[in-house]
Amino acid sequence: AALRAAGNVYLGVRFDPESSSFPGPMEIGDALDSSLIATDPEGSARVKLKMESAALVPEVLARSARGLGSITIVPELADGMLRRFPVVAAYVSPDDSRVHLYASLPLMMAADHLGVPLSEIKVRLGDAIEIGDRRIPINESGEMVINYYGPFRGSLPLPSYIDVVEGKYEPRYFRDKIVILGNTLSGGFDIQHTPFGGQYPGVLAQATVVQNILDGSAIREARPVFGWLLALAGALAMGLTRALSFRSQWIAALLLGLAIVVSGALLLYYHFLWIEMVRPLLALFVAFVGVSVSTFREASLARARVQGAVDALAEVAGAIAHARNPAELCQALETGIGRVLGVERVGLRIHDAWMREHLSLAEAPPPAPASREGHLPLHLRGKEVGYIALGPLSAEADPALVSAVANFVGLALENGAFFEESRDHFLSLTLTLADIIESNDEYTAGHCARVMEYATAIGERLGLSAGELEELRYGALLHDVGKTVLDKPVLNKPGALSPEEMAEVRRHPELGRQWLQREKRLQGVSELVGTHHERWDGGGYPRGLAGEEIPLGGRILAAADVWDALTTDRPYRRALTFEEARRFLVEGRGTQFDARVVDAFLAYLAEARDETQGAHEATPRARG
Repeated sequence: AALRAAGNVYLGVRFDPESSSFPGPMEIGDALDSSLIATDPEGSARVKLKMESAALVPEVLARSARGLGSITIVPELADGMLRRFPVVAAYVSPDDSRVHLYASLPLMMAADHLGVPLSEIKVRLGDAIEIGDRRIPINESGEMVINYYGPFRGSLPLPSYIDVVEGKYEPRYFRDKIVILGNTLSGGFDIQHTPFGGQYPGVLAQATVVQNILDGSAIREARPVFGWLLALAGALAMGLTRALSFRSQWIAALLLGLAIVVSGALLLYYHFLWIEMVRPLLALFVAFVGVSVSTFREASLARARVQGAVDALAEVAGAIAHARNPAELCQALETGIGRVLGVERVGLRIHDAWMREHLSLAEAPPPAPASREGHLPLHLRGKEVGYIALGPLSAEADPALVSAVANFVGLALENGAFFEESRDHFLSLTLTLADIIESNDEYTAGHCARVMEYATAIGERLGLSAGELEELRYGALLHDVGKTVLDKPVLNKPGALSPEEMAEVRRHPELGRQWLQREKRLQGVSELVGTHHERWDGGGYPRGLAGEEIPLGGRILAAADVWDALTTDRPYRRALTFEEARRFLVEGRGTQFDARVVDAFLAYLAEARDETQGAHEATPRARG
């Protein structure tokens, strides 16, 4: 009686996709005739969600209500989320196996509110339900995608039943509104999991469906083809970043993925259009992996090509690094070019006058032929300085490598010419400085040049490199440069020196080292100059270094300096004989001198004894 008095009251019926053991109080067909929309409608064969049983309300309540509608909720099997709601329930009758479409409770209430009879509702499975001018998209099973109220759409009002009973709401608050009664407590059985989290009451999901129907906000699912098109667009965009040589592929993938997600969110929010995102994002990921692999492979090949070119040029560089003169430099370059480019015949043809002068090249080469075939021009500073005459060059030769070799050879020749020019200037200046040093002491004429000759001979026998030998030569010429700041009377004193005078003379190695350290190019030379009076046993000066603490060049200069001092006249004694001086070296082997240095020196002296004896003249010498 209360239901009949209330008027427009609808009750819910829960369908079940499986056969149920509980019998209804009456036949479903009789109880739900008021909500039956169609029987065996078009497309019913494609219905996947078919109901086989239902739990009906008692007959007395059913006869008193305005109508019965389905309140069936079927979460998705994959994750238990409630994303879709069956707006119509497809019930399969056990009598005739026919499909009967029954309206859901939200559909019946919305149609009643809009004044549209169920008989005028058009259902097209897989397309939409039309209620007057409203169109609700549905799938083949009659389900619509629920457009939930969430953080961006607010929420539906939830008046408390107790507040209503206690009269806290005026009757006009509910006038012309659809009110759904149900349990919203978190401990109730009708609690669903939604994309916005768990603890979502089923009654609120039903109310959301009603509101979606009324305001036309039900979500439309885009056809699968749009997902595939979006996936194709994402993959093509990712490929385009590869074609445009975009540097950070992962940033491009991140931006494209963000663009897809944001676009989908905007379409959903403003147009209620839902595009399935898994395919586009998966396609983007696959494209990203493919592009990354392709980029990595190409980068690896490029690195391999570059490394090959670098290794090839390093081979040439290694060859010319050991060249001790221009002739060896040119020979090393020709050999290196042949090995790098794989040609049998290579010839350097330089016609630049300045380079020819300092590289000691004889006659000018003939001009390169007009055809340039087999001739690789050499350019420096925009000017052609010569060419490389090549034998048969393979058609597979990398043009970039050939060009790099030509540039490298041109620079190597220019640097070689510059080096020879600067070395000539520097040697000339050093010889001049050595003359100035010796002019300060009337006993030192020719001493530096002879020490250089001995030191060079020892260094060659000990296997010093070309650079170390050159450093040794400069050290020999400048080993007494510190004497230029000492008093001439002390240096030229004919008698024995006092302790104070000896201490003053012993300052000259350190003074020379400090003076030479001001010039960056002479850093190594300064250490040789500063240690040429150190002893192997640590008894030397100025720092008392011992053994390997003394640079090898300093140990060589020590032996050469002492030998020249012993074999030349002094104001207080005559020069020692060859055998006496040789005995002095042997006795100092392992104490005053490095044994290896003494052995190398004695080997040289044995080979050049006659020449050495003939070259030395009795000349007054200063104390070393």
